[in-house]
Amino acid sequence: MCNVDPSFLDIGIGTGLSSYLFHRAGLGVYGADCSEKMLEICRDKGFAAELSLCDLAAERWPYEDGQFENAIACGIFHFFNELEVFFKETSRVVKKGGTFSFTVMVSEDNLLRYTDAGSGVSILS
Repeated sequence: MCNVDPSFLDIGIGTGLSSYLFHRAGLGVYGADCSEKMLEICRDKGFAAELSLCDLAAERWPYEDGQFENAIACGIFHFFNELEVFFKETSRVVKKGGTFSFTVMVSEDNLLRYTDAGSGVSILS
């Protein structure tokens, strides 16, 4: 028998685009984002168990240590100047042995670090 937590955290959930299929698969979707407007759009879709407005660059997110078995972050790293706090908090809220999946952008020149022309933020890939 597999003891899997049927909920997960979408860090930077935005409108919920990345989480809807997890909901359809029967997982409880928890989401955090720094944009109230994005969270309102996600909330109107009615599938998230809980949505939290929080600064993802802050030292402490509104979750317990090891609260989630799984977490995802899709297309958000370019919003951060530094990722140290982000990974520290992700490590804190995901259970030991849990999974954290994320996406990264790759520059056209396959550079490891470049500056996004639209936002001016350095992106690691």
